[in-house]
Parts: sequence; C-alpha cells; structure tokens
Amino acid sequence: MDTAVRTGRLSAARTAVCFVALSLVLAACSSEEGGGDAGSPGDGCEGETVTIAQSAPSFIHFPLYVMLGAEMLESAGLSSEVTDVGGGAEVVSAAVSGSVDVASATFGSQLRAVQAGAPIKSVASTEDLHGLHFVVKQSVLDEAGITSEAAGIEDLGVLEGLRIGISSPGSGSDALSRLLLQLGGFDPDRDAQIVALGDSAAMLAAFQQDELNALAVSAPVSYVAIEQAEGAFLFNFPRGDLPQFGDLQYMTYFSGERAIDGRADVLQCFVDAHAKALEMMQDEPEAALEAARSFMDNVEDDALYEEIANDYLASFPASPVLQQDKVERAIEMEKSLEGAEPITIGFDDIVDNTFAERAGGGQ
Repeated sequence: MDTAVRTGRLSAARTAVCFVALSLVLAACSSEEGGGDAGSPGDGCEGETVTIAQSAPSFIHFPLYVMLGAEMLESAGLSSEVTDVGGGAEVVSAAVSGSVDVASATFGSQLRAVQAGAPIKSVASTEDLHGLHFVVKQSVLDEAGITSEAAGIEDLGVLEGLRIGISSPGSGSDALSRLLLQLGGFDPDRDAQIVALGDSAAMLAAFQQDELNALAVSAPVSYVAIEQAEGAFLFNFPRGDLPQFGDLQYMTYFSGERAIDGRADVLQCFVDAHAKALEMMQDEPEAALEAARSFMDNVEDDALYEEIANDYLASFPASPVLQQDKVERAIEMEKSLEGAEPITIGFDDIVDNTFAERAGGGQ
C-alpha cells in the first residue's frame, strides 16, 4: 500500500504543533491587516456570505444540510459557500487561518489544536453522540464467531492484527481506532496497523481491494463498504453501541478569533439558523430529511437514505449550546489516549457559548 501513511505514536500531538506555528503567522497577519467591524450580533446579515469548511459530504454534517435545504440562511439574508477540505486537520487549519467563518470537525481535533495554541473556539454543538462507524470485513466477524448486531466490548479482541483505514493522523477516526484498541488491551502502534489514506474515497477503495480489513468512517461510506465490499458493522455508534462513546461532545461548529471578533453578526445569523435546523430535526424529522435529501445525492436509494438519516437523528442535540458535562466527558476521553500530548485545558478554554445562547438554545 505505497500511498498509505502509517500513523505514529504521537501523531495527534505532532499535528497540533503545526497549528501553533500557523497561529503565530496568522496573528501577525491579522494585526497588519486590521480586523473587520464586528457589528452587533443579530443586526441582520443581508448581502453577507458565510463560508463553511467540512471534511467531506457525510451524515455527521446533517444539520448543515437541513439548514441549507430549508433555506434558513437565506431567510437571514445570508448566502453560503461550503468547501470540502479533506480531513479534520485541514478543517481546523481553515478555521485558524481565517479562510472560513465556520468549520465543522470533531471536538477532539479542535481540542488538540487549542491545546497547542490555536486561536479557535467551539461556538455551537452539532453532534453529542459519537458519529462514526467501525466497519470490518464480514469474514473477520465470521472467523471470530461474532454477529454484527450483538458485538460488545468483550469482542474487542477481534481488532488484533487488523489493517484499519483512517482519514488522517490526529483525526476523529484515528482517535476512535486507538481508543478501541486500548479498550481491548492492545498497543495501537504494535498490535494493529492504522493506515491514513487522506479521504474516505481512498479508504473505501483500499477496503474494496482487501488492502484494509477495517474502517473507522461515517455514512454513507460505511454503508457502501457493507453493500459493495463484504463489510459489516462491528460498532454503529450513532445507534448507541458501546456506552463509553455516548453522551459526549463529538462534533461542533467552531471559528477562529478573526471570525469571532470581526464577523460576529454573520456568526450569529449562522448559529440562529443552526438552532432552527436542530429544532426541525427534533419536531419535524420528515421535513428535515426532505430538506437535506439533495445534499446526500451520493446515496441514490431513497430507502437507504432514510435508514441512515433516521439512525443519525438521535445523535444530534436539541440545542446548539455546548453542555459542560458532555464537553468534559469528551476531554476525559481524549486524555485517555496513550502516547498523545497531555491535555491541560478545559471547557472555558475551548468553548464560546455566546452565539448559541443568543440563538435561544438554553437546554
């Protein structure tokens, strides 16, 4: 697998160090250019454009697709530009650089970057249940005598020796793979191969060609791996598999200091629309599925789309406000990663609930 990159023991820490250097450069640039006029949050956004970075089209970004499909941003006068940048590290870099107003990635990716000095803050909760799937070849389960519907923590022994595909070092898929191996009593760098391939398309291709026999990935790629490459769920976390990965902050919208200080009106309009999308998902799930449908056109079958979307709906919060207990549980999980840079920061260092609380999300 010549194009593969084997992740190292301190990959998450090394990735975070890159953000520190970038932050220092950007701080100098920002002071030279001068910040924009922040305005008063909520003054209206007529004629403004909000720029958004995500890793790739995925059901973990479902609230964004509801927001766009139901034209909630347009109702606030905002147009939008969404850019797929590849992986969590690239999403964080976009926010740090100020090239986007809002970024969507795993909380762990943000946490590591802030620990390393990156000037970003989480401004809204988007997913508070782990949103990835861990897919293995059906033959792996068959050889171990495990059924996909009944797999539990006692079955983690099956991970030994697997070749596990992830997006990038320090990403959510990397952290998940390492945590699962640790829970099974294994050394992630010795007892399995964690292979970074850059994006989900490359991961899927390697799985189809039997170069990998496991994937840490979100839908729809996970479902394609099952349907087309003899895969099976070992764990489906959006459905609530393994309580250790439930009820914790998994995804957020976050922004760099330049956007928070200079684009507060745009951020407020965006978070207001996000709150409305979450409300629709809670109160009118069928309308939410219809609104988001065109943004997941890589799932051609309508019945499969509905199955995946309904699986994911329970993983999204009712309110955009980040809850301290869920954030702290996510921080504790990151602290448990062996060999990574120690985490010394807390809730107030990474969260700015100002916009979410103004959006009326008090739950």
